Amino acid sequence: MRSFRAILIFSLSAVSLCSSAQKMGGDVHINPKDIVMKWRASFMAVVSFYKPNTDYMGNVKPTQGFGLSYKGELNFPESKKLKLLMGIEYLGEGITFDSYYFPVGSTPFYDKNFAYTHKVRLHELYIPILFKQSINSENDNTNSFYFSAGWAYRYMLGAGYRIISKTDSKMAAKGVSPLTIEHDLLMENGSSALMAGIGAEHRIPNMKQGWVFEVYYRYNLSRHRYIGDNNSNNILFRNNNLSISVGYEF
Repeated sequence: MRSFRAILIFSLSAVSLCSSAQKMGGDVHINPKDIVMKWRASFMAVVSFYKPNTDYMGNVKPTQGFGLSYKGELNFPESKKLKLLMGIEYLGEGITFDSYYFPVGSTPFYDKNFAYTHKVRLHELYIPILFKQSINSENDNTNSFYFSAGWAYRYMLGAGYRIISKTDSKMAAKGVSPLTIEHDLLMENGSSALMAGIGAEHRIPNMKQGWVFEVYYRYNLSRHRYIGDNNSNNILFRNNNLSISVGYEF
């Protein structure tokens, strides 16, 4: 966490330095007071929205999701309301659906008879870069409100699964499946997303710390591929999500 925080400080400070630098006589003069950093850690409840592949999926239902967020906030020079947010977020999203399952040695037969239920937990990381525009000044008000939007890099860690026979309700297989991206970015498991949301901050009186409440929607730009047990599945489907979070700014 310390190494990530150091990298994050460097990245955000670089943006501030570029914004506040002024060339005078060939030299660049920086005002260190322009660089103001805040940190926030949040817990998120996640609601997922799935666009299933109906050729291989039936009876699709989202299940409870959660997430954790750690971001840094950088004040832009000469602006009390415009900020930059950058950090890392972990999301665990759930989905159940009926589909095929072919044990090792069996012959695949795609007859649309989905005889197995897949209970899957998706694990993913987001690295967001967001602009935050406050409606009122945070320094002058105990309660402030804002909206935020930007881009995020998304990395799929994998999917824990349980496959249950619908005939006798017995577990046929369980384990961890890799997740790949249809149109990958930088890495095989990497893609990107657009993010937008609203938030509110409550500053503790006579202190710089406060509580943060946020709602964000993430639109993922590429589908991911679920492989299942022993490559018995090859399903491309898309998911987007909405997170509701409460956090502490320090």
